[in-house]
Amino acid sequence: MGRNTVAAPVAASSFSTTFSGTETPISEGGAWVKLTPEGGAADHNGWHGVVTSGGNAMPRYNAGAAAPDYDDCYAYLAGTWPTDLRAEATVYRGTGIKEVELLFRFADQNSPANARGYECLFDIGAGTSELNRWNGAPDGWENLAADSPGTWADGDRVAATCTGTNPVVITRYYSRAATPTTWVQIGSPYSDSTAGRFTDGAPGIGFFARSGESSLDYGFKDYSVVPI
Repeated sequence: MGRNTVAAPVAASSFSTTFSGTETPISEGGAWVKLTPEGGAADHNGWHGVVTSGGNAMPRYNAGAAAPDYDDCYAYLAGTWPTDLRAEATVYRGTGIKEVELLFRFADQNSPANARGYECLFDIGAGTSELNRWNGAPDGWENLAADSPGTWADGDRVAATCTGTNPVVITRYYSRAATPTTWVQIGSPYSDSTAGRFTDGAPGIGFFARSGESSLDYGFKDYSVVPI
C-alpha cells in the first residue's frame, strides 16, 4: 500500500502516495475507486482501470485501434473533496510513451458506462499537453486547450490546479527532473463558464494509449493532491 495521508475518506482535503503496492485494480485500502464497468482488453464500450506495480501506477489496457474508442484507464479518490485543489505527479517513462493524465471534478456511475470530469493530459513522447472535458460516454469529450511544451523524461513532474465554480479555472504546469521545484506554466489558464462545467467531483489519475501504438509500461511514480 502507498503512503497515504487519507485512506477511504468521507471528507478529504489532501492525499499522497508512492504506489508501493501491487494491485489490479488500484485500491490502496479503498482510497481509489472506479464505478464504471471494467472493460477488458477487447471491450471498448466502457472504461478501463489502473494497476500498480514496481512503485508505479500504470494503465491496465490499451484503448481501441481507432476513434471513437477513447476508453481511457482511470481511478479517482474516494470521498468529498474541496473545490480548489492542486495535484502533482512524477512521470514514469518506461517502454511506453503515451498519455498520462491528472483528473479533476471526476465522477462516474455503475451503469451505463459513464464518467465525467476535467482531464489534464500530458503526452510523454509527443510532447503535447491538452485540457479536455469528459461529458459521460467514452466518445463524449471536448478539447478545451492544446499546447506543445516538449517531451517528458523519466522523473519529470507534471501538475495542475483546478479552482472556482463559475468560472472553473484550470492551469497546467511541468518541471524537469533536474529542477523539480521550478514549475513552468503550460499555456494560459483556462476558464470554463459554460453550462456544462463541473462544480463537484474528485481528483484522480488516468492513462491512454491505442492498441499497437504503445506498450503499457509508463505512468506515474507518485501522486499528491492538496487544497489551495
